[in-house]
Amino acid sequence: MQDSNFSEAYYNKGIIEYEEGQYDLSIENFKKAIEINDLNFDYHYNLGLAYIKTEEYDLAVTSFNKAIVLNSRDFDVYQNLGLAFFNKGEFLKAAKAYKKAVMLNSNDPENFENAGAAYFSLKNYKEAIFYFKQAVKLEPKNSTYNYNLAYTYYEAENYESAEDYLISTLNYNRQNEDAYLLLGKVYLKQHDSLLAKDNFEKVLKINSDNKEALTAIEEINSKKQHKPKVATKDEQEPFKEKNPEKASKEDEIEAENHFNLATGFFENKEYEAALTELRKTLALIEDHSQAIEKINIISKLLNEVRGLYNKGLAHFSKNEFTLSINCLEKAISIYPHNKTIKELLNKAINKNKEMSQEYLKSGQYDLAIESLKTTLAENPEDTETLFTLGNVYLEQEKYDLALDSLRDTLQLNPDHKEAQEAIWNVIQELNTHHYEIGDYFKLIQIYIDRQEYSYALKSLKRVLEIDPDNSGAKILISKVKELLNQSKLSKDL
Repeated sequence: MQDSNFSEAYYNKGIIEYEEGQYDLSIENFKKAIEINDLNFDYHYNLGLAYIKTEEYDLAVTSFNKAIVLNSRDFDVYQNLGLAFFNKGEFLKAAKAYKKAVMLNSNDPENFENAGAAYFSLKNYKEAIFYFKQAVKLEPKNSTYNYNLAYTYYEAENYESAEDYLISTLNYNRQNEDAYLLLGKVYLKQHDSLLAKDNFEKVLKINSDNKEALTAIEEINSKKQHKPKVATKDEQEPFKEKNPEKASKEDEIEAENHFNLATGFFENKEYEAALTELRKTLALIEDHSQAIEKINIISKLLNEVRGLYNKGLAHFSKNEFTLSINCLEKAISIYPHNKTIKELLNKAINKNKEMSQEYLKSGQYDLAIESLKTTLAENPEDTETLFTLGNVYLEQEKYDLALDSLRDTLQLNPDHKEAQEAIWNVIQELNTHHYEIGDYFKLIQIYIDRQEYSYALKSLKRVLEIDPDNSGAKILISKVKELLNQSKLSKDL
C-alpha cells in the first residue's frame, strides 16, 4: 500500500510537470512511478506522451507498446503510437496504428483524419481519400478536413472532385489562403485561366506577398499576351473592340439609354436581360468600352454559374445533398434569378431533410444535426426542422441547445403544442441537474414566456442565493412580481 502511494505521488508530480511544460522532469517522475509499479497503463502511456514532447520517438513507441500490453482497448494510445511513427517517418506503421484507433473509436473524425494523413504520406491516395472522406462525413463543416480531402484528390489528378471539396472548404472558411491557391491550380489544370486568375487574386487579397499566386498571375498574363484565348463551345465569347464608323448623335443617345438599362439589370443580377441591352448598345456603338467590359464580366459570371450548377447536379445524382446545396447556394448567390437553379436547390433541400430523418432512425445524431442545420440555413423559419433539431439535442442531453431550438420554434409558432411540451420536459430534466447562473436565466425567461411567474420567482431567488449582488436578478424580480400581480388581477376580474 505504501509503494502504491509512492508511485502515485511520483505519477501525479509528473502530470503537473507535464502540464507546466517541464517534460524532462515529468519523464523522470513517470519512470520512478514505473520502477515501483510497472503494471500501470497510465504510467507508461503518459511517459510516451512526454517522450513525444521531447521528440524521443523511439522511446515513445516503446512506452506506448508497453501500455498496449496492459490495455489494448484504449484508442488514444494507438492514436499517439501512430503520431510517434509518423514523426519518425515510418508512415506504414503509423497508418496501421491509426487504423487500430479507428476500429476502437469510429466516432472520432480525428482518427480518420490521421489515418488519411499517413496514407497520403505513403502516396496511397485511394486509402487516404477513403479515410479523409470518413472524417468529412463525421464533421462536414470542418474546413481542414475538406481541404485535405481536396488536396488528396488534386494529387490523384481528380480535379473535379478536388474543386468540389475546395468549394466546400471555402464555404466554411472564406479566409483560407491555401484553398484559394489550390483552387487556382485546379482551374489551371482544367484549362480555365479566367477562374484560375480570379482565385489567385483572392489569395493576394488575403496575403499580398504570396509568391506562388504572384508568379501564377504573371504566367497567365504572359500567356494571354502571346497566345490569344480560343473560346470553347460552352463559353460565351467575350466581345472585342472593333474599328467602327463614327456613330450619329441619335445613335449615341439611344445606345446610352440601352447601356443605362443594362447597368440597372446588371446591378440587380438580371444578367440575361443585361446582355440583351448591352448587345443593343454595341449594335449602335461597336466600340462602347464599358458595354464590352460588362459583357465580359457577365460571361465570366455565367460560366462560373454553369460550372457550379453542373457540379450541384452531379452531387444531387450521387445523393450527396449537402455538397449539392453548397454548390447551388453559391450559384444562386451569383445569379439569384435563375429558376432552374432554384428548382434544383429546393429539391436538394427537401432530399436533405429526408436524409436527416434517415440519420435519426439509424441513431446517427451528429450527421442528423449537420443535415438539419443545412436545411435551416436555407429556411430559418422552418418550424418542424427547428423542432426536430431541438429533440435531437434533447436526445444528446445538450439541454441549452435544445432550449434554443425549441424556443425558436415557439417564436415562429406560439401554438406548437409539441414544442411547448418538449420545453417543459427540458425544464423538468434540468431541475434534476446542477447548472450555472446563465442557465437559470434561460429557465426564468421560459417561465415568463409560459406565464409561470411563481416558478420564475423561485429560480430568481436561487440566483440570488448563489450571487446575492446579481443586479439583473434584482431588477427582474420586481418585474416578475408586477407581472404576477397583473395576472392575479386579470383572473379575479
